[in-house]
Amino acid sequence: MSYVKLNSLQSDGSSQVTTTRTRLRNVYATSSASAGFIRIRDGGSAGAVRFEVTTPGTVDIFVPIEFPKDGILCETDMYVENSNLTSATFVFDAPVNAQLLELGVEGWLHVVDGSPLELSA
Repeated sequence: MSYVKLNSLQSDGSSQVTTTRTRLRNVYATSSASAGFIRIRDGGSAGAVRFEVTTPGTVDIFVPIEFPKDGILCETDMYVENSNLTSATFVFDAPVNAQLLELGVEGWLHVVDGSPLELSA
């Protein structure tokens, strides 16, 4: 039996999520009154786009995105851009020695990384 340790971050803006290799497993977002987007980049704010989706322009529509099997791999790091969302939660693998960033203003609202979830694969 193998296990995957997960972390999650909730964001209302764009920011660097990890500074190491990781896999994005799920995204749970709530839309705002205007259409927006979620974009996952590998290699910082100008890195390669690994995933992109447009969100609806309707207030409080829940947008669950669950990636199949191994998720979206970011080889270098994971940078998230999002626009016109009420909130978004990103669930990703907790790499060994990962540096999770917590920004106070206009960035991450909070970090949940004290005791990662263990899910049986």
